[in-house]
Amino acid sequence: DERWWNTSKWTPEWITEQMMLGNRVAQEITENYRSRYPGTLKGWYWVWEIEASFIVNSPELGDLLVNALNINLDCLTRLTPDLSVILSPFMNSQRCTAEAHAKVWGGILRNAHLKDGDILAPAGLRRVGIPETGRDGTMVQSTGRRHPRLA
Repeated sequence: DERWWNTSKWTPEWITEQMMLGNRVAQEITENYRSRYPGTLKGWYWVWEIEASFIVNSPELGDLLVNALNINLDCLTRLTPDLSVILSPFMNSQRCTAEAHAKVWGGILRNAHLKDGDILAPAGLRRVGIPETGRDGTMVQSTGRRHPRLA
């Protein structure tokens, strides 16, 4: 849905609808395939790759996003408490610094209903480049240090 790239069109109703769609897909996969193909479902990928630059100057969008994330995380935890969720926020160095990404996602993750073993795997790190993120991966490390439950 192209609205993900136009935050002026984000509404609580629309974003909740997106999460409910994801929840229905997860429920269908779990109910119809998990017992039928044991051992094949290893975890969940949160498909909405959010770019922090959308949120850095609009904290209310961060609140909207964390509420949406929790709708989906709560469903996945209820359906499959033994499986991890991978979050893959998109990093774009032309719009936002690594430090701003860490701040935005640090705030979101502090309020997210994460469980032990959930994974933060930012997309676009190569695009950002080693010098900007720091040789140690500034975003990953600074966000991960604040959220010890992340793998």
